[in-house]
Amino acid sequence: YVVRRGEPSAANPDAADGTISWLHLTGAFGLGILFVALPVGAYAALAPDYSHYVGNCGTLKSSRDTSGVLVPYGPQESDVEMIEILDPLCNACGLLQKRIAAMGDTAALSRKVLLFPLDNTCNWMVDEAIHPGACAVSEAVLCADGRAGEVLDWALEHQHAILQQSKRDPAAAREMAITKFPFLNNCIGSTAVRAELNLALRWAVKNQLQVLTPQLYVRGLRLCDEDTDLGLDFALSRLIARARVAPAENAPRIDDQGTGKPPLVPVRPSKPKPATVERTKPVSPIAGDASPVQADDEEEKALDEKLKRVKQRLREMAETTPDTAEQEREPDTPAEPLEPGMPPSRRLPDRIDPPQPALPEHASPVAPTKQEEAP
Repeated sequence: YVVRRGEPSAANPDAADGTISWLHLTGAFGLGILFVALPVGAYAALAPDYSHYVGNCGTLKSSRDTSGVLVPYGPQESDVEMIEILDPLCNACGLLQKRIAAMGDTAALSRKVLLFPLDNTCNWMVDEAIHPGACAVSEAVLCADGRAGEVLDWALEHQHAILQQSKRDPAAAREMAITKFPFLNNCIGSTAVRAELNLALRWAVKNQLQVLTPQLYVRGLRLCDEDTDLGLDFALSRLIARARVAPAENAPRIDDQGTGKPPLVPVRPSKPKPATVERTKPVSPIAGDASPVQADDEEEKALDEKLKRVKQRLREMAETTPDTAEQEREPDTPAEPLEPGMPPSRRLPDRIDPPQPALPEHASPVAPTKQEEAP
């Protein structure tokens, strides 16, 4: 706005010396706030609701744990189960655990951890040791049994030190875990714990999990990967609320008498649908969907017809010659098969020679003498 200098007046006594009154400043400030608040308020009122997209990034194929590979992490009193796919030396997994611990919504969840070390020492799904020492730390967590959460917290807190030492010495992670927890000395690296870790990896393969950490599943619904970072507070809280409400929606309602049985709800009769007549195409007797027996019979009939035509042609050629031997020959004389796979009773000659002229009765096959050759 522009303030013009002029004569002082009762409304603006400071106009003569060029100063601006507090009234003008207050009005300008309020006008600026209005220009900002109106667009923001309009956007907030018209913005779509993105909460229904939470939990639409996939589901867990089966959360059953018959082998006991899911490690309990914290209290297990809630019926809402959250499964976390973690690498104990994954930096993103450590930051995620800190943010989850700061959220109040996760305190009442039954959290379970599936150890998925990104280390080719025990994980055949990776080509290199992305996090060296992760296999030894995972074995330490599995060996701890009731103190698994304590070992996992220690590993997440000292990730950087364990990784640096493991890059220099592959056995450093095991030595550090034994130094902190001496009771794990005889368990880390044993055949039993390696088999248990292998079962955990096979559980991931059975559920078709990605080779990626971290991953979160709340009652089988997966939290989107992009929501594990900036949108965690928004997405995880809504995913937990959705998981808690889902059983209540599917539970049977109780009647007013308190008998524990679902109330009788009158069923509204549905409208009958008009009958529809499906038009089907006629199927030929030698169709592709015919039974194998019918197809074999039709093929045999076709071969019989072809055989009859060939025999008829041979009879006609034999009748045109005066050779009595050829006339007396049976048309059904067995010969070589006309086509591969034909039975011997339908054999025919491989080649049909042209008919030879018959010799006179006085002719002799003996060669002529020299006198007969002379003119």
